Amino acid sequence: DLRKYSDGLADAIPALDANRLEQVYAAAEVKIPGGNRTKWWWAAQHMGSDYFMVCPARRSARWWDAAHPLMRSYLYLFVHAPDGPSGEYPALAHHASEIPFVFQDV
Repeated sequence: DLRKYSDGLADAIPALDANRLEQVYAAAEVKIPGGNRTKWWWAAQHMGSDYFMVCPARRSARWWDAAHPLMRSYLYLFVHAPDGPSGEYPALAHHASEIPFVFQDV
């Protein structure tokens, strides 16, 4: 469950506040219908994605904007679940599923 996952992260990263992490993700996550995963499994997945991908991207964008005020950076969140193999359950916008849209090849 999420508590075990966040406790494990807190062991690896002492500055991590596992209680606060559980509060944020427990409130934000809902069970995705179908499949055999609980809302806690999805919360742990989202927490890991945020920690390893979203937060560093946001830090990098803030750094770039501070260093280059005339050349702004932009972040986006792609949420369209495409048809086909990457749109199977769970119907989510998986890593790199935006590429056909970026290159106008849909």
